[in-house]
Amino acid sequence: MPVTAVIARSSLNIKLKANSRLPALVQSAFVFGSLALYSDVISAVPLSALAGVLISSGAGMLQPAELKSCLADDKYNIGPYLVTTGGMLTMGMAEGIVLGCASSAAKHLVQQHLLAAGGGGWVVHAEEAPPKAPVPSPGTRKEA
Repeated sequence: MPVTAVIARSSLNIKLKANSRLPALVQSAFVFGSLALYSDVISAVPLSALAGVLISSGAGMLQPAELKSCLADDKYNIGPYLVTTGGMLTMGMAEGIVLGCASSAAKHLVQQHLLAAGGGGWVVHAEEAPPKAPVPSPGTRKEA
């Protein structure tokens, strides 16, 4: 139930384009009230139905344009995305997120190691500019 509530709350905030915590507080109060008043009815809901709500809410938050933008920026971002998705589907949400974070950190470390070893990428060299001749101010003219 907590995971479903988190995903539903996130989905609601995305749809409302919320920029404050008020919708999250209202929804949390609604979930608490529902559990307090209707716990017998809610406990009769099959877990497969809750899983369906979880999957449909999660799928509703997917933004194909965002994935395309992410892949256009760095084509190797697909690795952590697939690891996270696979972990969530096979083990659970928390485990999938941990695996995704670990694979993203590993990807970052490998990229940094390749850049440090001269494996490509941009290298910026900064040099000090030569000093310029001083420009006299208007009040300090030299008379000949």
